[in-house]
Amino acid sequence: GREDILALGYRMPFDKIIPGSTHFPMLYFYQKHPNYRDYWLIEYDVRFSGAWRTFFVDFAQIRADFLAAHFRWHQQEPDWPFWDLTHPSRSIPLENRLRCFHPICRFSNHALAFLCAAHQDGWCGHSEVLPPSLLHKGGFSIVDFGGEGEFVRPGMNNKYYAPIPPNRKGILESGTYRYRPPHLFAGFE
Repeated sequence: GREDILALGYRMPFDKIIPGSTHFPMLYFYQKHPNYRDYWLIEYDVRFSGAWRTFFVDFAQIRADFLAAHFRWHQQEPDWPFWDLTHPSRSIPLENRLRCFHPICRFSNHALAFLCAAHQDGWCGHSEVLPPSLLHKGGFSIVDFGGEGEFVRPGMNNKYYAPIPPNRKGILESGTYRYRPPHLFAGFE
């Protein structure tokens, strides 16, 4: 529960897990079970219209430290409201901050060990900016599982979601993989 996550001692960007700390349950699970090669996080409301086996088989072939979607640099979505990333003595310039959307994502063991150490060292930020920014800065491999952009592997463009640009504030409110409004039913693509 929340008490277990708070017991990790990590600074949270907000008072609750949602918004901004949705990766904390994964960090907690990792600390209790540190021997897996990869860790998938799939939020309860994720729907997929294809065969899950196909999805997982595709990504079993791809070694990456962080696999998520909709990777964007600060300059691509400057009005997104959660770019803050703090540390007691270090910083990452805004132009080097990266965000993603990760209701479904995969972390490598090595990436989670790094993120736990980063939180213990005092880093704090929204879960859509802290993991991708710190992992990118740390030289970890990052892969977008569909859509478009520099983190999408060849042959995977638009394969698992159709990218639709976010609104001015960086909110994903349309397309096949979005925040809100929720889809009533999984699509047919």
